[in-house]
Amino acid sequence: MSDQPLIPSLSLSHVQVLQTIEAMHIAEWLDRSALDSVLKKLRRDFVPFTAEELDKPQWEQLRYSYVHLIECVVAIKMMADGVSHRHIVGLLTIDRA
Repeated sequence: MSDQPLIPSLSLSHVQVLQTIEAMHIAEWLDRSALDSVLKKLRRDFVPFTAEELDKPQWEQLRYSYVHLIECVVAIKMMADGVSHRHIVGLLTIDRA
């Protein structure tokens, strides 16, 4: 099996990630504004990006890869299942190098 990602060129904007998560209907109680706030709060706690990935000039837009998208989806699903924000961040960032 190759170490190459299956979707190597996926590069989504923040809005596209919001639209994708909305289309999955895993957090229907959150409107677009609330979902945006949740994703920004996760990002401040380095989910799905590492500190190095966030260390960019202010004007440079973050792009979400496939791995970033999946990590966001997992975080939102965990939130929908009642897991606290602190635990979500801990679980998703514990094994990062």
